[in-house]
Amino acid sequence: MAAHPKLVIIVAVAGVIGYLALVPLYYLLWGTFFDDAGFTLDGFARAYGDSQIGSLVLNSLWFAVGSAVLSLVVGTALAYLNVRTDVPFKGCSSPPRSSR
Repeated sequence: MAAHPKLVIIVAVAGVIGYLALVPLYYLLWGTFFDDAGFTLDGFARAYGDSQIGSLVLNSLWFAVGSAVLSLVVGTALAYLNVRTDVPFKGCSSPPRSSR
């Protein structure tokens, strides 16, 4: 029984994507938890024991809040333009309407 070409392509693409995702993940996890001496958590101790961890966390929070506010403002403005005005290419971002 011959395999369907569509199935072969799907399996091949899934295999390539799986390989490209799992191999770097393996190296990341191995480098995080193992060194020449074996299992270790020293990387976490160095990273989270640093005296500047507070400023790093604060910087990350500012970035998250800023990007959320920017996304809210831009998204609201685009939604208003799409719904309430007659902008060109309006149909590109709206779902198709039913013909009922």
